Amino acid sequence: FKEQIHWCAQRSGSHGYPELHLQIYVTRDKEATAQAAGLREGDILTKRPDMPSVLKGVREHGIPRVGVLVCGPGPLVKGTWDAAKELSDEKVQFDYHHETFEF
Repeated sequence: FKEQIHWCAQRSGSHGYPELHLQIYVTRDKEATAQAAGLREGDILTKRPDMPSVLKGVREHGIPRVGVLVCGPGPLVKGTWDAAKELSDEKVQFDYHHETFEF
């Protein structure tokens, strides 16, 4: 999805486009870097995500509607769904979309 990510990142925050905040977790390639991918420092993380903490951090921005896109193994998908459902309320709504795969 490199081309699509770059297209979105280049337009992030410009007239008519929402601000994009990337957190791409790469757990099988410890050499992956944002610089090598042509992204901002911090956009690529080489650790497993703690989804409740990630979504709590997103809530702090006060954005009323947040898209959550997750692609990964079943436990990650379920954990993300649980966190999004638990943290959604009248102030912040997490719109959840997923793909599940197993290695």
